[in-house]
Amino acid sequence: MTPAYNEEKNIGEVLEGIEKAVENLHNPNPNLDLDYEIIVVNDGSTDNTANIANKQSKYAGVITHIQ
Repeated sequence: MTPAYNEEKNIGEVLEGIEKAVENLHNPNPNLDLDYEIIVVNDGSTDNTANIANKQSKYAGVITHIQ
């Protein structure tokens, strides 16, 4: 779970970084079952944070955006 308030400049990179970290855990252990979900809690951002989080969630089904 990650909080987000006016993070339009960072949220895409943060979400991609989390996904890459999970992939790196899986690569040396292909039999490891890694079910995970990334939850973005958008605390009333007034910038483009919500749109970016929603766009990322459509690309990667493991992201849930809560506003």
